Amino acid sequence: MTRSLAALTALLLTFGTLTLAREQQVGGVGLTMFADSNFRGEALTFRNDVPNLATVNLFKLASSLRVADGEQWEVCDQPDYGGACLVISGSENDLGRRGWNDRIASARRVRGGAGGGRRGGGSVPGNQTGLELYADARFYGERQVFRSAVSNLYQLGFNDRAMSLSIPQGDVWEVCIEANFRDCRSFSASVMDLTELGLARNISSVRPIRQGRGGTGGILGGGSGGARLTLFDNQSFGGDSRMIDRDTPVISGFATRAESLQVTGGTWDICDGPSFSGRCITVTGSMQDLSPIGFSNRIQSVRLRSR
Repeated sequence: MTRSLAALTALLLTFGTLTLAREQQVGGVGLTMFADSNFRGEALTFRNDVPNLATVNLFKLASSLRVADGEQWEVCDQPDYGGACLVISGSENDLGRRGWNDRIASARRVRGGAGGGRRGGGSVPGNQTGLELYADARFYGERQVFRSAVSNLYQLGFNDRAMSLSIPQGDVWEVCIEANFRDCRSFSASVMDLTELGLARNISSVRPIRQGRGGTGGILGGGSGGARLTLFDNQSFGGDSRMIDRDTPVISGFATRAESLQVTGGTWDICDGPSFSGRCITVTGSMQDLSPIGFSNRIQSVRLRSR
């Protein structure tokens, strides 16, 4: 009788161990992805970051997933955490509801568990390589990464969706309310909530003014090192904008419209006649209103004096 009881106990312990192992395999710790909705089909559990799901034959094949309690994971539709990204916690039994069915190409841990993890609120990365726009405040929600200018965010499905933005140290980016870089603001630091600036869900185009360690280097469009002058057709850096990074004898399409200017590098001459004629003055810093110096709606040419 004692022998039978011991055998039964061993069987139960073995069964319990197998059950526990099965539970861990499909989502006890880490991120588990399933090939089908409702947590069915082939499943793989990840406890470490996966920069390319092609290495495990799950590239853009996941239809549902589970995230362990206390953890957050970021999934992206391009390898190496590029393209559009989404931060997820808990379970998603049908990724199609979020427009993410068969889209995930890479995944990494944002919070919780062993390994991985990144600093900051939400999912602000430690090694950022461009402007990042987030669909929610405090760097949460779906994310888009930009390393160059995009004239219309509609083409990426991210028009009028951004609620926060993150910028690498040393970068300056222009974000614009309208497509084709109209009605723009320049930023050199991250913003946790764009609501306070009147830009929440109101960004349609973006472009770099200066890119440091995270971008392609230098200034967009070549030109003179780190020198950049931006003209705005409204006061306080509002309205349409025109960026200039070299001597411009005729400001075609924008002449006699500027009411404010922003200097992000260099010393510049601004002139009220073409080819640097007429009255010229030297500017080294930004001006919210050109009226006090008599240059509102009068700038027709600009040239770089020194970097």
